Amino acid sequence: MITPILTHFSQAGFTVTLDSKGRAYRALIRLLGDIPDLEFLREDHMIRFCTHAQIRKGAAYTLDELIAIAQPRAQMGRFLTQFHWLLDRQVFWRGYSLRCPVCDLESWVDLNMLAEHLICPGCRVAFQIPLKIDFAFKPNPLFAQTLPKVRPKAPQFIDGDERAPSACLSKNFWTAVKIF
Repeated sequence: MITPILTHFSQAGFTVTLDSKGRAYRALIRLLGDIPDLEFLREDHMIRFCTHAQIRKGAAYTLDELIAIAQPRAQMGRFLTQFHWLLDRQVFWRGYSLRCPVCDLESWVDLNMLAEHLICPGCRVAFQIPLKIDFAFKPNPLFAQTLPKVRPKAPQFIDGDERAPSACLSKNFWTAVKIF
């Protein structure tokens, strides 16, 4: 997405470099997909979901907890489809929140790392996973730290769209989106 722009400037004799924020936004857009894929960010339930303070800090939640955060109400099917897409794009990761039976430390374990016996990251004692556990979903750190810089303010129009969100994403993010 950005390569044609950089090539064009380079051919015109300009040297273009990205600062750390620019590199983070470029990586985020690669993670999320093309501009049309970002449409989900205009929906109130997805804004509530993506900008939740604990999600931005990387906290893991069960699906029921995420639904309570997003409050999709009549758009439950749409929310579940969008969340499934976020999982497929690796924007959110599926795993488990487990509590060590020895030291009581709660930790999150990626689905790919799950085994019958795990070693507690705190006390380093091996323990067997419980018979029944629910999935817990955790945001990709790039997404958690880059996207949801939100400033509540009056709705604004984005690219002339009349469907403005109730909370607007960072001006820097939308500027980066328009560049790509």
